[in-house]
Amino acid sequence: MTPEKNNVTPLWKGKDTPSGGGEGNSYTLMGVGSGGGNGHGSDMQERVAKLETHFEYIRKDLDEIKSGLGAVVTGMEAMVRNNPTKADLYAWKVQWTAICVGAVAIIVGGIIGGLGWIKPDASPPPPVTITAPAPVIVQVPSQPPAP
Repeated sequence: MTPEKNNVTPLWKGKDTPSGGGEGNSYTLMGVGSGGGNGHGSDMQERVAKLETHFEYIRKDLDEIKSGLGAVVTGMEAMVRNNPTKADLYAWKVQWTAICVGAVAIIVGGIIGGLGWIKPDASPPPPVTITAPAPVIVQVPSQPPAP
């Protein structure tokens, strides 16, 4: 398509744009001479006016972004202020460790106590009494019996 048919004027003339970057590419900025001339083309005032208008809109957009970023920064600062410190985290670690040890002690104590209640210790047996038979006494005479 030619610029006259689609009402678009190309800015660069050549195979690639400057951002294409390869070596040996030939491109020139259209509408700008390579020297000479005073830079006051017939449509220069219109182009500068358009750029100034666009710049005003860009400035307004940047101001909106800046004000929005201010709110984001304020919100992030509030979040950072509310974050726990290292000392807080260490204190919580100690507290939770103590709570866990206490819970384990209660559970183990409950298990041991529950088992002791289910099967109580047997009462000790009655004392054993040993009864011995009466002793047998044999008397030996001191003198032999007469014949």
